[in-house]
Amino acid sequence: MSNPQAWKHFNDIVLSVLVPAYNEGATVETIMDRLAQVPLKLEIVAVNDGSSDDTGAHLDRLLTIGKVHRVVHHSKNRGKGAAIRTAIAAATGDV
Repeated sequence: MSNPQAWKHFNDIVLSVLVPAYNEGATVETIMDRLAQVPLKLEIVAVNDGSSDDTGAHLDRLLTIGKVHRVVHHSKNRGKGAAIRTAIAAATGDV
């Protein structure tokens, strides 16, 4: 019996990392730098959950320089659960 899904080698798997952010302008780049140190293939999906500080601007800048792979903005704060659901919908990694 053959498996309809081909197994990928460990080194070929892309791990989606979901980063909900609310008023994290002062720390969001440090978080992304720490994630860059993880020795795995990562897809970083960040959701600015209606922040009232400069979190959104920081995430957009990090996207342009390649430290984040996808950024989604909520126009108002919808809560961590909603931010996670939005990130899951935007993620394209294997895990």
